[in-house]
Amino acid sequence: MGRYKLLIKNIGLLTLSNFATKLLSCTAILNILTTTEYGIYDLFSTTIGLLVPLLTLDIQAALRNKNF
Repeated sequence: MGRYKLLIKNIGLLTLSNFATKLLSCTAILNILTTTEYGIYDLFSTTIGLLVPLLTLDIQAALRNKNF
C-alpha cells in the first residue's frame, strides 16, 4: 500500500508543479510583453515545440540498441 500512496503523492506534486509553472509563465508573459513581442515569443515556442520531438527521435532509437 505504501508504493501506491507514494505514487499518488508524486503524481499530485508533478501536476501541481506543472500547473503552477504554466500559470506563472503565462501571467508574466501577458503582463510584461507587448502584443508584437508576444507574437514572436509564440512563434519561437511553437517552433521549438515542433522541432524537439523530431530532433530527438534518433537518440531514443540509439538508447534502445546500446551497441557501444
